[in-house]
Amino acid sequence: MVKKQVSKRDRSSAGGDATSEIARRGFLGLAGLSTVAYFSATGRQTKKASPDETDPFGNAVTAPTLELDLEDLLDLSKTTGVAPPDAQVLALVQKLEETGGPQIEASFLQGKWVLPWVGGWERVWSSQADSSLFGGPARSTVGRGGGSQLSLEGVRQFVYGPGAGGITIEYLYAAANQPTKVLLARQGVVSNLGGNFFQLDFPTKLDGYEVDAQTLLTPLPSLPPSEGGPPAMGVTLQTTYLSSSLWILRNYSPDRNEKAARQICIFRRTDTRSVLDRRGLVADGQLKPPDDDGIRFGKLLFGESLSDYAGWSEAAGGSEAATKDKLLGR
Repeated sequence: MVKKQVSKRDRSSAGGDATSEIARRGFLGLAGLSTVAYFSATGRQTKKASPDETDPFGNAVTAPTLELDLEDLLDLSKTTGVAPPDAQVLALVQKLEETGGPQIEASFLQGKWVLPWVGGWERVWSSQADSSLFGGPARSTVGRGGGSQLSLEGVRQFVYGPGAGGITIEYLYAAANQPTKVLLARQGVVSNLGGNFFQLDFPTKLDGYEVDAQTLLTPLPSLPPSEGGPPAMGVTLQTTYLSSSLWILRNYSPDRNEKAARQICIFRRTDTRSVLDRRGLVADGQLKPPDDDGIRFGKLLFGESLSDYAGWSEAAGGSEAATKDKLLGR
C-alpha cells in the first residue's frame, strides 16, 4: 500500500493550490523511505527494467524508463531538425509527473535550504515561446542592425541557493549568418515556499550583451521593451518532477481557469557554469573563457601528470615556514 502511494500521485498537483498541496503531501517523506527499502529488499536497484516494464525510479546506473523515453524523443528532434509533436512530449510529461521522480520528496519541505535542484540546468523543451512567466524575455527573437533577426539558441538557469543572487538566468540568441550573438541575463532572489513551490523575484531588468567572434561580452544599450524584460516580482513556480538529471516545472497561477498562463518547462542538468561567471567550465554552446587556465584557476589545478606537481608540497611548506618566521621575528 505504501509503494502505491509513492508511485501514483494525484494529477491535480500540477497547477494546484500551494497551501492545499503542502497539507496533502505532509506524510509522503516517510512513504518515500519505505519505497527505497522495498526496492533494496527486492534487488531492483541493480536490475534494469525490461522493455515491457516501466521503472519509475531507476537506479544508480540507469535513469527512470520514462526519462530515457523523453530523452530519446528530444534527441531525435536534434538530429532530424524537426521538433517533436507537443502531444507526444506532454504525454510523457504527464506520466513523469504522476511518479514525481526519485527526488521529489527531497524538495517538499519548507526549510530555507531545502533546494535539491541547486546547480546548472539547461532548458530542453517548453510549452510556450513566451518565457516571461519564468522570469525571462517574452520574445524568442531579437532584432539586430539591418533588420536581421537572431533566434533563441539556448536557455540556462543556475541556482546557487536561497536569497538574493540565488539564481542567474541566461538566454542566448544567434543566427547562422550572423557573426555576433546576443545574451540576455539577470540575477534574482530565490524563496522556498514548501510543498514543491518556490518564488523568484527579479528586481532588475534583463541586461543585454553582444558576443563577438572573440567571445567578448559588450554591454548593449537599453533594449526595446518588446525584446528585453522588465523587473519581475513574485514569479511562482512548482516542481512537478525531479530526479538527479531532469527537472520539470510549471508556473503557478492562483486562477485555475487561466489556461493561457500555464506553462511547462523541462530542464536537463548541465555541468556548465553561468556565462557571467567567467570562471566556469567550457561546454558545447557556452562562451569560451580565457585560453590560459592559469588566469582563472592557477596552472596547478590543470596538471596533466604527477610530474607537474613535483616539489609543490616542499615549496608550499617552505613558503609557509618563511611567513611564520617573518611574523615571529625569527
